[in-house]
Amino acid sequence: MTAFFFLESNSGSRWQGISASTEANAEGLDYTPYQMVHPQNHQEIDSHIMSIDMAKEISMIQRSEKGRQARQYFIQNEILQGL
Repeated sequence: MTAFFFLESNSGSRWQGISASTEANAEGLDYTPYQMVHPQNHQEIDSHIMSIDMAKEISMIQRSEKGRQARQYFIQNEILQGL
């Protein structure tokens, strides 16, 4: 399961605002930026691959259905791991 499951396709600009407002986010540790080219319209798209810890942090401050789903997913995994 990846963090992308919980992110909506239009959440990139919101994620940048959220990540800028959180304190301890280090490029290369918490997230890795990358660019891709859309296969149909050939537009360059800026995106990020984020760590599970970063995804957990963002999901804890989201007030959306996807944020709630992410919180439940992480809680269930921690219960199963006995944390």
